[in-house]
Amino acid sequence: MIPKEYKNFCADLARNFDKEWAKVQIKVDFGYQYLEHIPPHAWEQMVKLAVDQWEGWPRNWTRAVNDIYEHWRRDAYMGGVGIKYDKNDDPRFPVNLMQQAFVILCTKDYPSYVYFCDQVGMPKTDRERVENKHRICSRAEQDGFKIPQVGIRTNPETNRPAIQHYREPGE
Repeated sequence: MIPKEYKNFCADLARNFDKEWAKVQIKVDFGYQYLEHIPPHAWEQMVKLAVDQWEGWPRNWTRAVNDIYEHWRRDAYMGGVGIKYDKNDDPRFPVNLMQQAFVILCTKDYPSYVYFCDQVGMPKTDRERVENKHRICSRAEQDGFKIPQVGIRTNPETNRPAIQHYREPGE
């Protein structure tokens, strides 16, 4: 079943681009099966983006609408609207926000990190991933888990003459 938000979106665009609804209805109704992932609250705001960006009615309806959705999704983070993610686990959560959370956790304190995660709606599993990565990285720095000898052919700490005799294989 096609939601009314999507139908309103299509009808508004058809009016803006002077299209007859009877001619485009079959195309847009068929295209909805590829656009089901778009949340219902996004359709109303996407009308303005589509009118501003499209020069005319698109040939590939689903691709054009998906492009508009991607623009809306990026702008939604900037404007504070945000997308509602599942609080436990959601594979749609953007990796770049996890990277920002990791940087905040490394450079600032834990409450700042929690505040950022709450603002963007980071799922619980992604928070655990970021915290685990931070735990591993900070432990490696604390333990001095750095090997200065990496890249040196011989161990400089052992006693060796200044010039070693080179042996050919098989000698």
